[in-house]
Amino acid sequence: MEGTGYDFIPRVLDRCPVDKWYKSTDSDTFAYSRRLIKEEGMFVGGSSGAALWAAIQEGKKMEAGKRIVIILPDSVRNYMTKYLSDDWMYVNGFIDEKKVLESYTPKLVENRAWGQNHTVGDLKLEKSPRIKASSTIKEAIKEMGTSTQVLVTDDSDKVIGLFTTDIAMDKISKGKIVTSDTVDNCLMKIFRKTSKDIPLSELARIFTITRFVVVDEESVVTHHDLLNFFDEKS
Repeated sequence: MEGTGYDFIPRVLDRCPVDKWYKSTDSDTFAYSRRLIKEEGMFVGGSSGAALWAAIQEGKKMEAGKRIVIILPDSVRNYMTKYLSDDWMYVNGFIDEKKVLESYTPKLVENRAWGQNHTVGDLKLEKSPRIKASSTIKEAIKEMGTSTQVLVTDDSDKVIGLFTTDIAMDKISKGKIVTSDTVDNCLMKIFRKTSKDIPLSELARIFTITRFVVVDEESVVTHHDLLNFFDEKS
């Protein structure tokens, strides 16, 4: 994470007074920062979550009646679009899809969003063409065929982005790339991964923050797929 996550020790840090060091993970850090906000109403940053997590680890070893003073070193100002967002937490692998769905499902009022009774699996999507990031743009264009995008994967076949016609045309026309360049020079990295089990109401919400959604690492679903299904069912 930022700040405490850098891989160097500041020269102004005097480590002599410190008796013990704790090393937290991003997962623990963000979880405890979010708890401080939710349960205590303290609008703190990620480093504060790390401090609380470390204090709790030390507290488990202390005798009853002892007290711990914790310094919370930062505020939430620089993190408003990051770990405070369930979408950001999901995209970065800190919470699962079920948690995001629960967060954005109304609980105090009736949920009237269209699509609750249908899932992404009902769209009957076809598998999208895919190509390695190390392939050339010329190969990607050939693989794409009549489609407007192709999934781009790493060496382990994990989807890392999309090669799209609009990005390719923009970069080629401006002379930023040539067809002999590799696909990773022309990659759409802003997309969302989901499973086919999420309701279409959640898919519609996701489309308000991103253009492309990759389903189960196999298919690309777009606004048009959702609109066409809505037209069929309405």
